[in-house]
Amino acid sequence: MRFLKHYLGEFILLAASMIWGTAFIFQSIANTVMQPYTFVTTRSLIATVVMGLFILIRAKINPKKAIANLGQPKGYRLAIYAGVALSLAMILQQVGLLGTTSGKAGFLTSFYILFVPLLGFLIQKKPTLTVWLGLIGALIGFYFLSMNQDEVFMMNTYDLLIIGCAFSYAFQIFFIDQVQQQLDSLMFSFVQFGIATFITAIPTIIIEGIDLTYLSSIEAIYALLYVGVVSSCIAYTFQIIGQKRAKSAPIATLIMSLEAVFALLAGMLILQETITFLQTIGMVFILGSIIAVNLPWDKFSTNIQK
Repeated sequence: MRFLKHYLGEFILLAASMIWGTAFIFQSIANTVMQPYTFVTTRSLIATVVMGLFILIRAKINPKKAIANLGQPKGYRLAIYAGVALSLAMILQQVGLLGTTSGKAGFLTSFYILFVPLLGFLIQKKPTLTVWLGLIGALIGFYFLSMNQDEVFMMNTYDLLIIGCAFSYAFQIFFIDQVQQQLDSLMFSFVQFGIATFITAIPTIIIEGIDLTYLSSIEAIYALLYVGVVSSCIAYTFQIIGQKRAKSAPIATLIMSLEAVFALLAGMLILQETITFLQTIGMVFILGSIIAVNLPWDKFSTNIQK
């Protein structure tokens, strides 16, 4: 029990990674029965409503958690910034899934773990040599991952959209790292999904219009409930709580990167997706680069010197 309590943040992040990895399955299914912008807006709206209800119910039960006591202005600003990044990431990911497999999308999305250290430039913290080498290794992995059955490099627009999604997720994680205790985790999640609902509704209305025909599809309902409640409400709140409780940022990001592994396994088991030998090599390169970037090399060198 003490072990579980000591590593509670890490276990929470692992649960979030498993949920996100399997969510790719439902997102891929959703693309077959409804339009991508509509899906993203609806999932964000569901998450906003559910999180809002959680916050109101909790305030009734525990007056100390009244809305007026949940955060500081800076915390709300960071949640808004995270919401902008999250909305862009979800749009790019959902549209990108139109032209790639859920397993491949999971590994390309995991690039955000490499992009997060690069954002250190924003706070005058230069990335280390390990980060640059890890990025090169990930790019090599992406080259192999983009090989088709004829062993020809095939990078399409959808792959680039997923990489753009990873970069947007890196910003979202960056803002969560900055918030610390300045905003309640549930309120942070509520604000970021509220912003995402508003932003994603704009292209939905302009490009796709108001189309509710998906309500007659049981597949769409299942996908929306899983992604809107489980993946969005629960997993993203787990992310915020886990990042606050985790022993170190590198370990936290390393655990979150396992999302790619869960996405691959889920795609193979449920959607019967297949990968080639060279694509497997590419995934190994990407996962290896992520692990290498997040290992505490400074502690290793200190122990060796001792």
